[in-house]
Amino acid sequence: MITLLGTNITDKIYNTAISRQYTPEAAAAIAATISLEVSGITLISYRGDRYRKYADYSERKNSNPQLPDTQIAFIFDNLSDYNVSRVKYAKTIDDAVRAFNEEYLKKTLDTTEFLTLTILANEINRLFVEEA
Repeated sequence: MITLLGTNITDKIYNTAISRQYTPEAAAAIAATISLEVSGITLISYRGDRYRKYADYSERKNSNPQLPDTQIAFIFDNLSDYNVSRVKYAKTIDDAVRAFNEEYLKKTLDTTEFLTLTILANEINRLFVEEA
């Protein structure tokens, strides 16, 4: 079973990103995006090949695919299949939000989605940076 550091999903996403050397801006952008993507027990809905990779990953790790920790760990392991450097080393929240959505989720954000995510990501970043 996979266990990540944190008391809630946002903590776990942010802490996992930081532990994997993502910038604080990238960590906050990923946490904000996933927080708004959550649908029931699924953090991100997978289809096709990515779903099969997730099912295989869960089985290999002997971890329940419905657990948030399994889903979060997969997201960060799976990011290596994409242009992770654009996300990982983003210097601004704006760049990180765009990069994660475009590169990993393959999603083009409209203005409202982009502004919502950047506001949330800035708040998450402020909370974590001030606590440090």
